[in-house]
Amino acid sequence: MCSKRRQYSHNQKIELVKKVLGGMPAAEVAKAQGVSGSLLARWKKEYKQGKLHCCSLKQELLKMDAAVTRLQKLVEEKRRKGQVPRTST
Repeated sequence: MCSKRRQYSHNQKIELVKKVLGGMPAAEVAKAQGVSGSLLARWKKEYKQGKLHCCSLKQELLKMDAAVTRLQKLVEEKRRKGQVPRTST
């Protein structure tokens, strides 16, 4: 007998917890998403302790880092074309 467990991303967990913190009944949120009430309570506790934020913040930092890299490449390309003056450092 093999049961498949659903995997929830950190963002999904945070979204569900925010619904509960926003005033929706936890039982209603849990039932709508097919999550046990105890699991949702654990996610809420982790959220309040800051444990759910770490991964979502890391993802945001990775996105920002990629954006900075793209901008640096764009500026360098514009400099090569003479469209942006070089600055002395």
